[in-house]
Amino acid sequence: MASIHRHPNSKFWYCCINIPGHRQLQRTTKQTDRRKAYEFAQKLESAGRGNALTDIQARKILAEIYAIRNAGEILPGSSVQEFLKSWTANKIRETAVATGVRYSTAIVSFISSLGKRASLDISAISPRDILNFRDHLVSRLSTSTANHAVKIVRMALKDAQAADLVSTNVGIGVRQAKSSQQRGRRRPFTLPEIARILRAAHAEWRGLILFGVYTGQKAWRYSGAYLAKCGPGAGRARTR
Repeated sequence: MASIHRHPNSKFWYCCINIPGHRQLQRTTKQTDRRKAYEFAQKLESAGRGNALTDIQARKILAEIYAIRNAGEILPGSSVQEFLKSWTANKIRETAVATGVRYSTAIVSFISSLGKRASLDISAISPRDILNFRDHLVSRLSTSTANHAVKIVRMALKDAQAADLVSTNVGIGVRQAKSSQQRGRRRPFTLPEIARILRAAHAEWRGLILFGVYTGQKAWRYSGAYLAKCGPGAGRARTR
């Protein structure tokens, strides 16, 4: 059981941890706050329990200890936000323009939904984070759009797993949201809303949007990503 104590000649708390098969270790926590010092001690002791420590587990524990020791700062190069932005940039280079826009919109929304958690290590992402993201989208967009966004996040985490940044893809266990009677009746965009979308869109998207407006194609719904940039409340509008 980890414990902490004060050294007579130091302002910092020291921790005493037990590692199976080894002697007790004592280390300074570099913390003057008792609660943070004890949290540091628990994290450090957990690193020495159980079977051999994998590199992913070590990175996760190290990132947590780093955040405790450095007032919430992140371990450089391992944050959720940094990985996902880099992943999106690669996808934009590898895919068609419209596909890249869909990836970017979903990832930016996911990062925003995480709030301060976006600065944590990528291994700290939990199924609850993805569920909250899905439910937030369902409350303001169509169920299919929300499910597609979750699928994109799942793709990103699959690549993080392939890169040995996470041990498992926590997005796999998140089920698709089911539509409850289409969650209310949808309405077409108004002319002012369409004008806002066209002003926000670049040249290629203007043609796609107009094509969707006059033909009723499904591609039209993706222009809602632009509508969200056009002002408060505009993103709530939906097309048929």
